[in-house]
Amino acid sequence: QYENLTFEPMMTHLVEKKLTHQIHHENKQTYLFNWKGNVANSHEIHNRRMELEFAIPLFQLKHIHWIVITKNITKQERNILDHNGVMFLGDMLDNGKNCFEDSIGIIKNVKGVISTDTSIVHLAANLDVPTTVLLTTGCEWRWTDDKTTNWYPDMTLVRQEKQGDWKSVIEKVIGGLCPP
Repeated sequence: QYENLTFEPMMTHLVEKKLTHQIHHENKQTYLFNWKGNVANSHEIHNRRMELEFAIPLFQLKHIHWIVITKNITKQERNILDHNGVMFLGDMLDNGKNCFEDSIGIIKNVKGVISTDTSIVHLAANLDVPTTVLLTTGCEWRWTDDKTTNWYPDMTLVRQEKQGDWKSVIEKVIGGLCPP
């Protein structure tokens, strides 16, 4: 039964590959951000992804150093990241034979992960990294109607108040990230 589910992170024992990039920034917390997944997923366009423009207020938080490992970004998305000083590593990671090997090294070395409903949130939760999931109003059933889920009880779920309303989602996330 859902009410009786227990969760224990499954991958905390993994030894990550040595980082080839310096991901930390002096005097700033480092977070990983992701806004989209695989375009081949039938739910991607209408029920998972967010337009990157909505994340610009996040990137403007002065106390956070942002990292993106998202694959297959557009030129416009790359311009947004560059303009906002976001470290982009997506083209350099996980190009070998072992899926997510480089991503695990990054995820295990950040303060937290903020992402739409993609594989990144499942990976981060199982690495026991604080994770915030950005959800649409019609998100997958596993995310329930609460601010948490028994599947991953330590995750924070932030969902749209109305379909397509990513602005309020980002505002809630910013509220949780800003120092008191």
